[in-house]
Amino acid sequence: MYNWRVIFGCSSSNSSIQCINSCNGICYSNSQYCYNNTKICSVGESVCNVQNSNNYFSSYPLGLNCYNPSSSKCYNNTLCNTQYACGTQCLTNYNSACANNQTICNGFYYYSYYPYGNAAVMVCGPNQTCYDNSTSVCLNQTTVCPGINSRLCGSNCYNPDTQICGNGTIRCINSCNGTCYSNSQYCYNNTKVCSTGESVCNVKYSGGFSSYSLGLTCYNSSLSKCYNNTLCNTQYACGTQCLTDYYSSCANNRTICSGFYYYSYYYNNPAVMVCGPNQTCYDNSTSVCLNQTTVCSGLNSRLCGSNCYNPDTQICGNGTIRCINSCNGTCYSNSQYCYNNTKICSVGESVCNVQNSNNYFSSYPLGLNCYNPSSSKCYNNTLCNTQYACGAQCLTNYNSACANNQTICNGFYYYSYYPYGNAAVMVCGPNQTCYDNSISVCIGNGTLCSIGSQLCNGLCYNPQSQYCIGGNNTIYCTSNPSSPNCPIISTASTPSTYTVFNNDTGITTTIATPIVPSGSCCAVQNCTQNSDCCGSSSMECQCFRHNTADVYGSCINPFLTPMCGTSCPVQGRCKTDSDCCKCQCVDISFTDVNEQLITKKQCVRR
Repeated sequence: MYNWRVIFGCSSSNSSIQCINSCNGICYSNSQYCYNNTKICSVGESVCNVQNSNNYFSSYPLGLNCYNPSSSKCYNNTLCNTQYACGTQCLTNYNSACANNQTICNGFYYYSYYPYGNAAVMVCGPNQTCYDNSTSVCLNQTTVCPGINSRLCGSNCYNPDTQICGNGTIRCINSCNGTCYSNSQYCYNNTKVCSTGESVCNVKYSGGFSSYSLGLTCYNSSLSKCYNNTLCNTQYACGTQCLTDYYSSCANNRTICSGFYYYSYYYNNPAVMVCGPNQTCYDNSTSVCLNQTTVCSGLNSRLCGSNCYNPDTQICGNGTIRCINSCNGTCYSNSQYCYNNTKICSVGESVCNVQNSNNYFSSYPLGLNCYNPSSSKCYNNTLCNTQYACGAQCLTNYNSACANNQTICNGFYYYSYYPYGNAAVMVCGPNQTCYDNSISVCIGNGTLCSIGSQLCNGLCYNPQSQYCIGGNNTIYCTSNPSSPNCPIISTASTPSTYTVFNNDTGITTTIATPIVPSGSCCAVQNCTQNSDCCGSSSMECQCFRHNTADVYGSCINPFLTPMCGTSCPVQGRCKTDSDCCKCQCVDISFTDVNEQLITKKQCVRR
């Protein structure tokens, strides 16, 4: 928020506002400067005329831009952060990196290199050839060779592990159909070179848990398995097969069970098991295998002949299964009840016919829903958790909060208020106008004003820069009693607006939110003693009398409001300085988002 007093000056003779400094008609402070009579920047900043943008490393708007030269650079009409600068250029895309802080190397992914990766891009020789020092070397400061162990044979690169150099000629130590290999490798079927100790799999099937390339592949048999021309990691092997997709799991290290999501079982306690000679797969956390022949759903299931039944809801007699209780053909237990012959709920639960859903605070499925009335509420065919209920309604979105447990106030971000924030939404007057009690107060019979304001015939005024004459209930400026227009009364920003819906009347209203004047005696949000509630020592409010014979004076801030004028506001404002402090320092307790009880001191009205 700007402090308008540092860029505007007020003439006491005619109360006119003038710029301290002007940049083509725009006011600016002494901590700023005007560039070319066009752009206002802070002292210490430079100016870049951006002509190239719209790429990841330079996303500034076109035209003149102020920038801090210690954190950004401007090269060739391109502005970029220092980390994306290279010599006298800016990097332009992901696939470019900087070598020796001077040369841009294209084709090297930026985030793979310093400072993000261990490898670094370097340059070799007078041609400044770029290379990755983790995979290549620069020999004789002329030639880049692949392989950290590479050497030169004349002007050609060779690998001493697999090749030898003699009389300027490079030959293989061992050859596998023309491919050189070392003594720590072997040649499979004159086709594939593998390391000693590795096996070879002729991969014909890939995908899912087997994502190796097709054809001959070398593998470590202690880490991977090759079954039926499929190569997979050991954890995805099952007996003599590889799992083929995510929706398959392994039972008894032998049987592949399709339809069981792999990651639900490998990492968790439930296990997939098999039942009987048919090896029927089942989840042992939800089903049981009875008589080693039949899989029944429900851990409490039993057999009635060859059929499964639930003894909680059914009974078995002479091989026949019957319901203990029936709800339109569905069995239910004695700890449940049937609603309208349609929905089964637990005893103690209520039923809500949800017709409104798909919003953040009410995401239940449409239709009949069982719910616990101690933790949820059902209003107007909407089901919501108790914390999102307001009177006889459910909050519908983030930008609504509840006042007095009755009125929904739209335009107030839910998580900014109780129980998540210190401030609370309250209602004012018979129209139940919503307001934020951290920035506004309700005065009289329903007038909403900024904190520190007082009423003059139903109108708010700031006693720091204005006063009210009781005879005609008129507001005047303390600095210029002949005028009700005070050009500079506060450093507050323009009031915002919000809407309010009242449960009782059904009326939605748009309201301007009053803003706290910076000179208000009661604008202090933190305090340690009562005197803090009148502001800091340099902003103390005092009881000022224009005439020493006056019984009453007005509470003003002598450092903010000039002590001048031709008449005295004597409407019982104050007798002593202590009268000017209308707040007291009290302990405020609340629960924060971590459910911790927090106590702080805060100025509140007496």
